[in-house]
Amino acid sequence: MIEKIEINEENRINEKETSINNENNAKSEKLQEKNKHILTISPQIKLVEIKPQAAPFLFRLINENRYIMSEHIPYFQRIQGINDVIDFIKAKYEKVIETDYIFSLLTNKNAIKEKQAFSSKNNVNINNSSERNFLYFINYEKIPIGVIGLLNIDWYNRIGELHFWIAVRFQKKGFMSQVLPKMLDFLFYDVRLNRIIVKLRSTNSAGKMILKKFGFMLEGIERQSFYYIPENEIENGEGNVNKIKKQFAQIRHHRSKKNDITGKYYDMCVYSLISQDYV
Repeated sequence: MIEKIEINEENRINEKETSINNENNAKSEKLQEKNKHILTISPQIKLVEIKPQAAPFLFRLINENRYIMSEHIPYFQRIQGINDVIDFIKAKYEKVIETDYIFSLLTNKNAIKEKQAFSSKNNVNINNSSERNFLYFINYEKIPIGVIGLLNIDWYNRIGELHFWIAVRFQKKGFMSQVLPKMLDFLFYDVRLNRIIVKLRSTNSAGKMILKKFGFMLEGIERQSFYYIPENEIENGEGNVNKIKKQFAQIRHHRSKKNDITGKYYDMCVYSLISQDYV
């Protein structure tokens, strides 16, 4: 009888410890989410801001899709390790001033009064810029399955270069049709961009179809703007990084493409969407 009571007491203690651990895990997840900007598309699909701490997840996602997608995404071959991913993420942080104030600055003649009003209303020093990252994971049931966001931003002219891709095994399932309009709403209505451009290869038929679906127009072709080293030309093992660096070094020193037998230059299609054309 005494043994049964002791066993029951141990079970209660274990249950309490388990519940406490679950509560702590839930709290830590909430704290992590508070530090990230999240755009909710559905209960299953969310866009989560990519922080440097998430570099291992992004690196794994790139590696899983490298062989098939590196021919379409320029930065894939430049990322060969965790440090490359961290540098890539940090490079996407932009020094920005509150977008509402920038909007009033560009549209209102009384910019100084707007500045003072905004500063006093929000209790902030508008002269101090803040850093924001506009690169997001596409999460499906809390698992990263792709990336969407801005690679470059011209704040004065309100132009952003949008970039997106979905892991191969999640393509052709309608994810981008749900994700892209949410991102466009955010960039046009919240960030207050006036023009969004997207660059992709002419062979990317799926990408071109989704852009045309949401009103993007083909502006022109960037001739030979993407240098690609075929995967079968890159040595396996530790020689990957050195081989790639050597290839790019050769391009800097040799203008003639005729002697370049390892790399290929690809044209990029430039699509754009203007805020007044976005409905």
